[in-house]
Amino acid sequence: MHARQIHRIKATVDSPWNYMDEKLSDTCLWCKREGHKVENCALIRVCELCRAGGHLEENCFKPHTRCVAFHVCRAPLEHKHRRSHACPSTVVCERS
Repeated sequence: MHARQIHRIKATVDSPWNYMDEKLSDTCLWCKREGHKVENCALIRVCELCRAGGHLEENCFKPHTRCVAFHVCRAPLEHKHRRSHACPSTVVCERS
């Protein structure tokens, strides 16, 4: 091999873009914290239950904010704060 080829191979191997460690793949590129990827970062996501930023749906303290009477409740049945506040929805959806 030529010196130029060897230099390119070394540069490719040493490139941080080729580093595929598990820890790196679970590090958020936005907030730099471990344990989630940027698409799940609470700092840039908007909660679908209350339309507020800074938290994810599973951590929403007001899951009934967007619920409306005569429509099905938007909060999942398993949500930990579902029973904390009254839901304006009058539609009862039973589990099967």
